[in-house]
Amino acid sequence: MTPNETASQVATEGVQVRPDREGYPAYTPSTKSGALRQGELLCDVVSYIVDIDSKSASPVTYKYLMVVSQDCELDQHFRNLPQNDSSPSDHPFTLFVLGMSAVDFDEYRKSEGHVRGDVWKQLRKNLHPRYQFLDSADASKSSKDESIPELVLDFKKIIAIPSSQLYLQNSDHEWELRYDRISELLSPYKENLQQRFVSFLGRVGLDLPHKSV
Repeated sequence: MTPNETASQVATEGVQVRPDREGYPAYTPSTKSGALRQGELLCDVVSYIVDIDSKSASPVTYKYLMVVSQDCELDQHFRNLPQNDSSPSDHPFTLFVLGMSAVDFDEYRKSEGHVRGDVWKQLRKNLHPRYQFLDSADASKSSKDESIPELVLDFKKIIAIPSSQLYLQNSDHEWELRYDRISELLSPYKENLQQRFVSFLGRVGLDLPHKSV
């Protein structure tokens, strides 16, 4: 991306994210306080799958989770957390944070061995509408002082986690996240992810293809 290109052009043309490219950092370490941010990367997040018949819940751990809820909603979630010793589960309604599992590119490629080679080339250049590719970053871009691998986000695999499973009150009655907040995507990479994700969700399915297809 050149200085004269806009975030919209980046999203439209599918320019590959390059956080190691001088002058174009994609990540910055998380602040680790206050509300979650859109484009924030979390680590080792545990969610639960509920079995209605047995009334039991099984934990599922996500090595990396990318937050995709809008900042305004995340701010409202945080401001509306109950005070003192009450729990988020005491709310008359449940607030959900939207996220997507961010999978190590090499691991994802091994698990999806049936996918054609040209798809992987499209994916790495962000030319495939279903996926978002994020390049690796060194430890200076992570609040855990650990490098971030190449990651893949699948727009079909959206995760909704109740706020009550994300936040925890400390001894000073301040709300903290239960899990590690690693990094945040910087502009225009955050907007690139947002625009491509919304575009994928807004696609219109056709019953029949065009005659020329």
